[in-house]
Amino acid sequence: MLVVLGMAAVLWAIRHRMQRRVDELEGRLHEHTTVLDARQLEINRLEMELATSTQRLRKLKRLVAIDPLTGIANRRHFDRTLEREVRRARREAIPISVIFCDIDGFKLYNDTQGHAQGDEALTLVAQTLAETFRRGSELAARYGGEEFVVILPGVDVAQASLFAERLRRQIWRLGIPFASAPVGDRLTISAGVATLTSEELAGDPSLLAKAPEALLNSADAALYRAKCLGRNRVAVKTSAGPAIVAVDLAS
Repeated sequence: MLVVLGMAAVLWAIRHRMQRRVDELEGRLHEHTTVLDARQLEINRLEMELATSTQRLRKLKRLVAIDPLTGIANRRHFDRTLEREVRRARREAIPISVIFCDIDGFKLYNDTQGHAQGDEALTLVAQTLAETFRRGSELAARYGGEEFVVILPGVDVAQASLFAERLRRQIWRLGIPFASAPVGDRLTISAGVATLTSEELAGDPSLLAKAPEALLNSADAALYRAKCLGRNRVAVKTSAGPAIVAVDLAS
């Protein structure tokens, strides 16, 4: 009997120690679970903050790339895009064209119509550019003041000149009143077109870094030529020099 009682006592003690151990392990498990839950909550919070910050960063990038008045791309975004598209044009052996536009007599328009009206005119012209050039690879941007630029990857000089002429006609057809306009009785634009052919891009690789600036300068030179020839027209920079695309000033 005593042996049985002794064994029972030993078993009870063992069971008691085991229960204490189980309770201890359960306590530790509960602590670890609580810590893990807290860490998971922290991770969830950080993920939400990261998602919010990412959205804000994307929005900020878009704002940095957009001209605040007209809502189209700004000069900084244009410069970066032109460099990228010139490199891509070289890789893919395609031409790339640029249209450089300028509102004719805009300073006089501002002086006579007022700056608020001038801002509205700039916005209308910008909207027309955005609607005209909206393919995924095209980019219309405000270069500064009353100047606008368009990048046309994969477009040769003949196509680019037609696009520029179509834009000129669309601005004419807006019929924005301008009694003191250099041409007619409405707001008009002049445009210069320049193109880098796939053959030119395939030349000396060391010249590639200068290609975007050279292309833009050529378009600017053509724009100046269009201004000198009477405004409200398109001039195209070719290897033989600027040639003028015929325009119908009444349309």
